[in-house]
Amino acid sequence: MKIAPHWAWFLLGPVILMVGIIASVAMLVVGALSVGEGLERIPAPGSGVVSFEEAGSHTVFWEQRGVMQAQVPAGLAVVITPAAGGEPLSQSSGMNFTYNNNNVAGRNFTRVEVPSPGEYKVDVTVPEGAAGSGQVALGGNPAGRVLGAIFGSMAVGGISFVLCLVILIVVAVKRSKSAKAQMAQQYAQYSPPPRN
Repeated sequence: MKIAPHWAWFLLGPVILMVGIIASVAMLVVGALSVGEGLERIPAPGSGVVSFEEAGSHTVFWEQRGVMQAQVPAGLAVVITPAAGGEPLSQSSGMNFTYNNNNVAGRNFTRVEVPSPGEYKVDVTVPEGAAGSGQVALGGNPAGRVLGAIFGSMAVGGISFVLCLVILIVVAVKRSKSAKAQMAQQYAQYSPPPRN
């Protein structure tokens, strides 16, 4: 009799783990590439109206085409005011973040505090002679996409790791029980030694 299940079942756990790792990396890459999607662009220099769907802190990006990494030109200024009129929104610096998608490189320039959802006027100015040409991108929810990709990637990786462990443990336990049962069956075939 052979020990069951077959030893090849041990390979299933690592295969699931590898598939999970590949899926996790793919989710991270897709999340990183989707950062620039859904953003509204304003040429520099230039003006336009953008729509913020949520109140709170939003990132303003500087984008350039045909470069590996965007370089914010010296003296770049972005003024954002409610479309209906009012005071400019307050801005603050944020952590350094870059992306490159479809030959468009982006770098966070500033963070703006949006008091309520709605339309806002954006004025972009660049000093004459400043190095670099590009555009400002804002609106949408790039941080949400990135965080979603990170948490999704962690979940897929974690689930595949747990499944791998469960499969290895279950197969090992079943094979151990099968081996013990076979040994007990073999010993049962022998008659006990005669007693004096």
